[in-house]
Amino acid sequence: MSVPIRTLAVLALIGTVAAMPGSAQIAARATYLADGSFELPLPGAEGPVDPRGMAVAPDGSVHVVDREGRVFVFDAAGGAVRSYGAGELMRPVSIAFDDTGRAYVLDGDAKQIRVFDAEGKARYVIGGATGGVARLNEPTGVAVGPGGFVYVLDKGGNAVRIFGRDGAFVRNLGMGTAVTEPTGIAVDGDGRILISDKNSPSRLFEFPPFHMIPWTGAAPPTPVDLGSATEPSAVAVDGSGVTVVMDGKEQRAWEGDRANENARPQNRPLYGGRGTGRGSFRDAVAVAFTPEGQLLILDREGRKVERLRMAATSGRTPLTWSYSVRVSQLPPNLDAAVMDVFGSDPTVPQFAVSLAEGRDVSVGWGTPRKYADFYGDNFDSFGLPASGADGTFHTQFGSRPGAMAVNDTILVVVEPDRNRFLVFDVRDGSSLGSFGDNYDDDRRLRRPTGVAMFSDASVVIADGGNGRIAGFSSDLASLLASFPFPEVEGVAISPAGELVAWNRQGGGLSRIPLDGAPPEPLSADVVPGPVQDVTFDAEGYVFILEKETSRVTVVDPAMEHIVVRVGGSDPDFRGTQVSVDGVGNIYVANIERGLTRVYRWDRLD
Repeated sequence: MSVPIRTLAVLALIGTVAAMPGSAQIAARATYLADGSFELPLPGAEGPVDPRGMAVAPDGSVHVVDREGRVFVFDAAGGAVRSYGAGELMRPVSIAFDDTGRAYVLDGDAKQIRVFDAEGKARYVIGGATGGVARLNEPTGVAVGPGGFVYVLDKGGNAVRIFGRDGAFVRNLGMGTAVTEPTGIAVDGDGRILISDKNSPSRLFEFPPFHMIPWTGAAPPTPVDLGSATEPSAVAVDGSGVTVVMDGKEQRAWEGDRANENARPQNRPLYGGRGTGRGSFRDAVAVAFTPEGQLLILDREGRKVERLRMAATSGRTPLTWSYSVRVSQLPPNLDAAVMDVFGSDPTVPQFAVSLAEGRDVSVGWGTPRKYADFYGDNFDSFGLPASGADGTFHTQFGSRPGAMAVNDTILVVVEPDRNRFLVFDVRDGSSLGSFGDNYDDDRRLRRPTGVAMFSDASVVIADGGNGRIAGFSSDLASLLASFPFPEVEGVAISPAGELVAWNRQGGGLSRIPLDGAPPEPLSADVVPGPVQDVTFDAEGYVFILEKETSRVTVVDPAMEHIVVRVGGSDPDFRGTQVSVDGVGNIYVANIERGLTRVYRWDRLD
């Protein structure tokens, strides 16, 4: 069993003192606490062989990562409780907790995060070595920030990779050229990201909250002065702006306060120094705050944990997180390609589903089901229509169809290889005819690939072979408009009646003015990459499926800024269509594989 440290060595530095403004007195900024300081047990069943990381759970228990493949748990007094992860972890190097008590353990060799519940049972995995844009190359640190977002410091990729709580990939933040040997990561209560770098003495690197950083282009972190640390080796934040950095060379902790400019930078160390005994360390590898704002320091070589009371964290107000968006990925995948979701009642949507490599299409009511996410919420989700259920119909095509558009009464499907589009009554599946290849005038189509409908059921066709966007009346007898658009590939219409289009190369997204004015390309700031497909939800949010990454970018109804991005972590999955329902679920389908990934996004404001 571990025991409180009771050393009789010469008293080392208990707390470096700082002058009190306007007073002749001095006061310690950090005070050693015997209660909660402890020696690590001998290596073996109760003690780590090679302790490398540490975090404190919401219940106050201390979890120490053993690089040999386990996590050891100690109570707040230092008593050994249990261990977990044996047989599931290869070389864990870092650990963090969310507010529910889940442990996120970063495995350096497996290049992934294994998530354990509060009882130490493995639940799921985040990241991996083959994750496409979410690939982890040489991960060295993990942190969980406000909103449950998970941040991975990837030294090999020179980036911070951000995931939702359940592992849905959100974005990468490149660290630029200034960060060369990153050693630690911490995320404050307002979402600011702090990185320590071994080769950058006397400073940290700071990102703003990730949603405030442009989603396109490069935006490396900015340096932040913090004391005179010669070799920053670890960093921790308390959620209110207080930051502690460990100096791996001098074995001292330095303190800064983002909320108090007078305390930043600090000119004196907070605590510690190289040596043995209380207040001295030989290889301090991790620092962590407790829920009460106390500081723990893990000494790997000295095999101890010291607990400090910090003056700066007393009575502090936590910083606030201003981002109200959450994302997740819903298991399991759907075993068909969802081509469209429609219906006036969002609680009972209908699905248009593609089977047999796209040549068979079924339309029917989604199967309701409840889903409990990792944020503790229950919400509506839907499975595929049940075969043969009431309101379901099925049709086949001689060639693979292209895009489709649907409302409560008709389904319109384009057939590029036959230069036409077909119309069906969704109520009974009856065919209402084919159009486009039987005209001998300007209504004739050549390789149509995209389709959308206005609220009055007038139809818009991406007529790629003719290099235009063709608008037909609701009775499909008249060509109402023709907008030049070379190599047009797809079209979509917002709830407000705005028409947008993209070309075959996916090069950007453009508004199409209905008065015949030239197309208006959207800013590259809201279209991160080549466009594969686009749809809108009932509130006008835009969902852009990217051609190369299969990521979904959600853009605000004004089409001026990105709200969030999600997905794209599987390099073997190439999305071809994106659809949304009325309750926040996003369906990314692959026609060739007959498979659909389902994501979810929530706005909490």
